[in-house]
Amino acid sequence: MIWSTSRLPSLSNHRISCQCLVWARLTTGGPFLFERSEMTQLAEKQCVPCRGGIPPLTSEEIKPLAEQISHWEVVENHHLQKTFKSENFKSALDLVNRVGEIAEEQGHHPDLYLAWGKVEVKIWTHKINGLSESDFILAAKIDRAYSSGP
Repeated sequence: MIWSTSRLPSLSNHRISCQCLVWARLTTGGPFLFERSEMTQLAEKQCVPCRGGIPPLTSEEIKPLAEQISHWEVVENHHLQKTFKSENFKSALDLVNRVGEIAEEQGHHPDLYLAWGKVEVKIWTHKINGLSESDFILAAKIDRAYSSGP
């Protein structure tokens, strides 16, 4: 049986990985099947400015978010990193510029390393010295920019 999240109000208290189809056992003990279309896409969300005073995400909170981004490495539950390959220096520079535009738009700025044929990206929330949901949102937006090309 496929359920809409609107039919299961208790769902808002549970984190579910974003896979095409996910089986989840909720407190009722029953299996439920969710469609990907029912789940929020990270790239469609907006980064929320962090003012500090909140704890970084725990490893349990990081896991379902990390499952929604492709090939990003979670390093010591502190930051995300990924290397993007390109054909030459100019295409790598173009990606850095696209990432810069996204970062300015979102008010959330990654560390970028530009070299011939590659761009290395590191993301974390500096105010809390760890990861927040905004880091995963930014990673998803960067992935979308990379896959869409110049």
